[in-house]
Amino acid sequence: MGWIEIVIDIVLAGLLLLAAISNYRLNKRLSTIKEGQAELGELVQKLNNATNQAQVSVEHLRVSGLETEEKLKGEIKKAQALMDELTLITEAGDSIANRLEERLSGSSAIIKQAERMQHQMQQSQEKLHHDEELLEALKEAR
Repeated sequence: MGWIEIVIDIVLAGLLLLAAISNYRLNKRLSTIKEGQAELGELVQKLNNATNQAQVSVEHLRVSGLETEEKLKGEIKKAQALMDELTLITEAGDSIANRLEERLSGSSAIIKQAERMQHQMQQSQEKLHHDEELLEALKEAR
């Protein structure tokens, strides 16, 4: 064996050592990738769970919204019916108020006429009383 064989052995040993170091580094990198892959898998699973929960929540919201819509439609129908009824009641009240006003204005004329008649009657009574006193005075003067 000569120098050439020793140099070849040393070169091969060096290459083997480089291969072992590269293998070690590659193994470390693969381990890091596997860890990252596991973490990524966990994140994907968590994201999946969150997405499923969001879908369930959205479905609950949709159902709740539909139920609320139906309730509101019923309440709106009731409110519309009450509004129509109140409109009829208001119109009837206005009509009654107008008729009462007409009657009261007629009654007020009657009351004014009665007051005038009472005043005239009172004046007539006063005149009659005055005339009676005058008659008495004339009788005494005779």
